[in-house]
Amino acid sequence: MDERDFVNKAEAELGRLDDALTDLERDDFDWQLSDGVLTVELADKSKIIISVNRPAKEIWVAMKSQGLHFFFDPTTAAWRTQSGDELYGSLSAYLTEKLGEPISL
Repeated sequence: MDERDFVNKAEAELGRLDDALTDLERDDFDWQLSDGVLTVELADKSKIIISVNRPAKEIWVAMKSQGLHFFFDPTTAAWRTQSGDELYGSLSAYLTEKLGEPISL
């Protein structure tokens, strides 16, 4: 995938994540999408930083407990880690753990 295609896919994915967070209608965290970075701040002041990494052609997710790198898998049309974890599943699991109740993005 060339850089332009990657940037379009990655930024569109951040937009979908922004929409998914909006759809949750929760007040125990806040988020902002700006310049290819989606920052989620939880009530305990911990953050999740989701960013587009152009040189690596990946979406990077930084959380207190770990950092994950997601590449676009064209066979499944999903963003996955090298170990096969999917972006939405990983974020949902982390939010579920932090908020103490099931969260599904």
